[in-house]
Amino acid sequence: MKKLFFLVADHASLLAAGQFIAEPAAQAWRWRLLSDNTNIAPPSIPVLSAVERSDLLGLTWRGLFWGGGLSVLLVVVLWPLTRGVDEALHGVLVFVLPVVLICFGGWLGGLLGLMSSNPIYREFNDYLVAGQQLLVVECREEHERLLRREMASLGLLLLASRERYCWSYRYPQNYLSRRAPL
Repeated sequence: MKKLFFLVADHASLLAAGQFIAEPAAQAWRWRLLSDNTNIAPPSIPVLSAVERSDLLGLTWRGLFWGGGLSVLLVVVLWPLTRGVDEALHGVLVFVLPVVLICFGGWLGGLLGLMSSNPIYREFNDYLVAGQQLLVVECREEHERLLRREMASLGLLLLASRERYCWSYRYPQNYLSRRAPL
């Protein structure tokens, strides 16, 4: 899947894009409007929610990973100290401590992820501060040329395109083209 970012020039082109999205031919793509002003969006274009604009998924799995790593480290360090102690303490060390640390890591990562912005959308903050809107479209690679042509005919400028793999958007191969608007 490719994620394409189009700059909306004015409200008329946004309304024209909304009419285009309502057509049956455009239903194969996933459309989202990235804007701070959600009142001007046509009803056919869904607006990116606060959760979609946050880094919830990226930091949650990191928190789970660090919680699991810390629990393995603590079990390895504390294992020899609990050999001669009660079986209940040994069971707590082996089973309860890792579960609690992994759950705490996931919770903390999710909480921090909600408070930070998604790195995909971070580079477009200048446009949002200026009061402009971005139309984010996810499409297959074979539909990309058609989508670019249709959006250019509606007056939308292509800002960037990203290759999207299985929720691994942070890696450098996903940032294919960083170029100025056409």
